[in-house]
Amino acid sequence: MKGSHIQKTLEDKVKRLAKEMFDWEMNKPVLISNRMKRTLGQYVWIINQDTKRPELVRFQFAAKLFRDGYSEEDIELVIKHELIHWYTDTIEGRPCHHNEIWKANCRRFGILDSRLVDLENNKNRQDYKWRYQCTNPKCGVIYNRYRRIPKNYVCGKCRGVLREHPLSSVVRPI
Repeated sequence: MKGSHIQKTLEDKVKRLAKEMFDWEMNKPVLISNRMKRTLGQYVWIINQDTKRPELVRFQFAAKLFRDGYSEEDIELVIKHELIHWYTDTIEGRPCHHNEIWKANCRRFGILDSRLVDLENNKNRQDYKWRYQCTNPKCGVIYNRYRRIPKNYVCGKCRGVLREHPLSSVVRPI
């Protein structure tokens, strides 16, 4: 039941922002996706075969926005980011991605014209658990990893042997 409450709240927030920003009565689906890992939001579109212009299918937002401690302000920024994608593509009649027109619209509506929400403010951000350092004295590259790598992995720069340094507080057998 909790998920449907979040879904309804998100849908109301998207509709409210669409009305405030563009005076648009939004009637398209707003979904929460558990599969989105690297992106926080997505405006899904198709090219209408009659008009040859982008047409909104739905908005999707990552479940981690609500699960991982992002602030309401961050959630609103992601929604505005996707709404501006929709607006720019509709006005221009073609996908604009993150070009100068899209960035100008971001500035017009007072949001950052970047791809990222400030992850430092995310309370539950996952930190690296493993650090590997190349043993070649001329190289010494350090790799930070969330997961342990196989023993036969070598340095991508010089092909040297990697030495493991666990960073987590939990001591794991090697």
